[in-house]
Amino acid sequence: MLVSLMNPTFSRSNTLQLILGTGAFALCFAVFGSVSAMMPVLKKQFHLVPLQTSIAMAIPVLLGSLGRIPLGPPHRSLGRPAGFHLELHT
Repeated sequence: MLVSLMNPTFSRSNTLQLILGTGAFALCFAVFGSVSAMMPVLKKQFHLVPLQTSIAMAIPVLLGSLGRIPLGPPHRSLGRPAGFHLELHT
């Protein structure tokens, strides 16, 4: 493990993964923030009751967290970079 830490490719790969992961998180957070900011308008336009509003707010969170579970095995078999790209494009 120590030898791989000295490898410049290893360091570049980690930096790239950190940048991509941070960008994906920021994008998802921005989308969730936009949905929550638009929810009063959507609630009025679609005549949603409070239960429907809470479900509409919970779906992106649940899909984001539970959607990662079936993506675990491809990460192990394909490797982290390929699995990360698969995760971004699903």
